[in-house]
Amino acid sequence: MRNINLALIILSSFFLLGASFDVGVEVPPVGFYYDQIIQITPVVVGGNNITIRIPLSYYFNTSTNITTLKPLGWLNGFMWSVFEEVAYKNVSFNSSHITWGAQGNSSVVYLDFDVVPPVMNVSYENITPVFYEKNFTISAPNHFVNVSASTNISQGHSAYYLYWLNQGNWLDKTTDYNLIIINETAFFSGFNTSTQYFKLEGYCVESWTCTAWSQNSCGTRVCVDQNSCGTTIFKPSEDLTCISWGGGGGGGDDQGEDEQGVIINGTKTFLGVPQNVSLNAFLGDTFFHSLIFKSVIDSPINLVLEQNDLIRLTEHNFFLKSNISKEIGLYIDANTLGLFEYELRIRSEGVEKTSLIRLNITKKPLSIFLENPELLRYQPIRIGILLDEKYRLGDDLLIYLRNEKRLVKIVDSDQEFVELFLDLEPREYDICASLHNEKLDSNIFSDCQKLVIRESPFREAPSKTIVDEAGFDKTIMLLGILVLVLFFIRRDDFEKALRKTKE
Repeated sequence: MRNINLALIILSSFFLLGASFDVGVEVPPVGFYYDQIIQITPVVVGGNNITIRIPLSYYFNTSTNITTLKPLGWLNGFMWSVFEEVAYKNVSFNSSHITWGAQGNSSVVYLDFDVVPPVMNVSYENITPVFYEKNFTISAPNHFVNVSASTNISQGHSAYYLYWLNQGNWLDKTTDYNLIIINETAFFSGFNTSTQYFKLEGYCVESWTCTAWSQNSCGTRVCVDQNSCGTTIFKPSEDLTCISWGGGGGGGDDQGEDEQGVIINGTKTFLGVPQNVSLNAFLGDTFFHSLIFKSVIDSPINLVLEQNDLIRLTEHNFFLKSNISKEIGLYIDANTLGLFEYELRIRSEGVEKTSLIRLNITKKPLSIFLENPELLRYQPIRIGILLDEKYRLGDDLLIYLRNEKRLVKIVDSDQEFVELFLDLEPREYDICASLHNEKLDSNIFSDCQKLVIRESPFREAPSKTIVDEAGFDKTIMLLGILVLVLFFIRRDDFEKALRKTKE
């Protein structure tokens, strides 16, 4: 019985091996080299038919007619032909088999045939002045490699990104798939089929140009977004406070001080400063505010700011050259709620003037938090959103990377949670949120959160390629052999048990 079972296993194995090479049972065998398939013509979505070439191997030396199954995975082929040495042979075919006259001693043999190209189906398209999104599927009945495609896009968006759906996650493939934009068309290439899901996102990237300051290096100016995005995330300041020393003439014997100025070395010098500087900040903000100083004569300056924990000067003592401006920064650390007032004393050679600095710190209406601020590459980024109810008026909430000046997501302001699937290079990022409230005509910015991306030890799952068919075929063969072996072993054990029962 063991010998019979062993023989059955060997015969089954040979049967499966023969099937894996698509050998007809009534003809001499022919081998298909699936791991050496060549795409003779480029694979372009919606383009021309693609010619496929599969190298063959004959396992006989005589001339004979071969009838065999069509190559695995290519049943939809047409215009079949076989090349032997120097000439093509005609091939007849039906729904499942191909037949041709073969010369067994041929050393160079391959099978050529055509298949239809992949097609694109658009499932969703959304166009706004700020954001563009297009979801589409590229599908084919066959497995192709190095596929290229193009699709129309909207005008008015200056930055586009391509995403590919892999195991439920949208991965950024803008660079990997060579996305380029020419006029109103997006071109990309280098991906595989049979069926793939893609998404194109376009953003309007702010590009600001500003007029000169109204008072040389301070005062007011006008800034215009050349791309007319309608957002002001990266808009430069249009107002810069000026503090200046004025100047005038005076008499030689005039000593002492009047309401207009003071006598310094026989010359009356006028000192003018703004009566106050008003600043608004949200709790947690840290930023600089610039004060510009200028004098008509050379003047040493000493600044004294009332002691506090919210505002500090970047410099206290400096020298002003005649008619040359100098910028001094106020560093604001808005760490306490409330309205605060501090005196700034400006001194120069016995002259002193006082300016009042008012700082109003309120609670920030928009804030975000990261569920995990340190992630491996390809892991989803989960962001919680906290927004004051009075601002939940249906406006768009913009998620962006500050250090890259790149928008990555636009969502409705009523969302409390956002999940991003981005392919970010391993390093540190500042991820932020902004809301432009149309009704209140105001911009609201969140604190930026630090996000650290580290390289993942696991790369993304590769797309299935043509070569996989041969590997899949061999796997099925081995599984079949294993099942047969287990079956006959269990059968032998059962027969032994049955004999013992009879005895």
